[in-house]
Amino acid sequence: MTPDILEYLLRATAIWAVLLAYYFVSGRREGFRFQRILLLGGWLFGLLVPLLPALAVGTSLPVKSLPTASYVAPVFVAQAGEVAVENSWNLLDALPWIYLLGVIIFGARTLVQWRFVQQCLRGGERSTYAGYPVVRSGLVRSPFAARGYVFLPEQMPDAALENTALLHETSHLRARHHYDKLLLTLGGIVFWFHPFVWVYRRLLATVHEYEADAAVLQSVPARTYGLQLLHCSLGPTGSLGLFSSPLQKRIKMITDKNTNRSLRFLPLFTLCLLLLGLVVACSDVAEEIVLTTTEEAVNVNDPAYFRYGEEPPGETSVKAFLTDMYKTVRYPYEARESATEGDFRVSAVVDINGKLQDYEVSPISADERKDGKALEQIVVVGYPTTPLTTDRKHPESLSRESLLTVIRNLDKFRPASVEGRPTPMQFTVDFIFKLEK
Repeated sequence: MTPDILEYLLRATAIWAVLLAYYFVSGRREGFRFQRILLLGGWLFGLLVPLLPALAVGTSLPVKSLPTASYVAPVFVAQAGEVAVENSWNLLDALPWIYLLGVIIFGARTLVQWRFVQQCLRGGERSTYAGYPVVRSGLVRSPFAARGYVFLPEQMPDAALENTALLHETSHLRARHHYDKLLLTLGGIVFWFHPFVWVYRRLLATVHEYEADAAVLQSVPARTYGLQLLHCSLGPTGSLGLFSSPLQKRIKMITDKNTNRSLRFLPLFTLCLLLLGLVVACSDVAEEIVLTTTEEAVNVNDPAYFRYGEEPPGETSVKAFLTDMYKTVRYPYEARESATEGDFRVSAVVDINGKLQDYEVSPISADERKDGKALEQIVVVGYPTTPLTTDRKHPESLSRESLLTVIRNLDKFRPASVEGRPTPMQFTVDFIFKLEK
């Protein structure tokens, strides 16, 4: 899991948690339509807001523009200054496969459900009710609405219950609840591991039932409908989808005279302020703070900058960079397999927020290694998979891609400071990929 994905999930989780708290504190006291919009919109809000781009205010950081590096798939490399050794298995290596397995399982379950609906459509007896298509099939055990159809069992206990079921399921279609379910189903496949996705899905399904109940009450007396709910919960038809949500809560809703509440101003105003705060806090809108001066980046490779106090500016950040590189950079397996060596220079720029802003990885010659421009040289030693020959290859791509991958996933640095004030910094490190017998 890359830091970007982890950060996205954390921000989405924070948004979903806050909006769920608002729903339980205030939102569920409002009308069912508002609850539906809040739950579905809140779920989508949590998905999209963390993706919002940064909005910079002021002038951009005056650092030299370096080429952009793209993300490449991780490769096997050996630790710097040590003998190349294959990494032992760890849980992080298995996470992508675990995630893929979950997607396959939940995706397959959805496909089975869709196939069941298709079988009912093929072999069922068709009719219409209030302009909506109705399918009766022996495969159906309880009424449900899907894909614009109402599905009923071949036999219903009585005509009154059948009419109530038709009213209930057509109200789902009229309110287009099946589109909400489709969206949450797809979200459940992609985010099957996230508990909040399932919480939103369950709450929204319950609100759908309440909306359908409210529609039924416009045609069926509350007492009659309540008795039907109670009868079906006790009888053999208790599995009917018509009566799937909690019975006690639904009967309470039926007897509530204030079901169709008008939306109050204060909860709506509070929600707007809450959404605005979440946009600022959980997106990159407020993240990119830039300098308004023309201050140049501190070059920590230059000895002239070692005059500020006991610790040179940015030394902690550079140490963190080197530590991460020592822990992460390994000799590429493809390079060891093809007996490939290479020397590379990494030039990096860290902004005042401690984020790696620009970086460049370029091959260097043996003479350039001795020019003294690099802050430090890191030797990455590896064992070849085949016997070494005097004719060793020196292509740039294999080892350079491994460096780009590592740098792309480095954590946030501690910002450099000059006289107590954060300042951007730049530094250069050489990497020497060397094969030994």
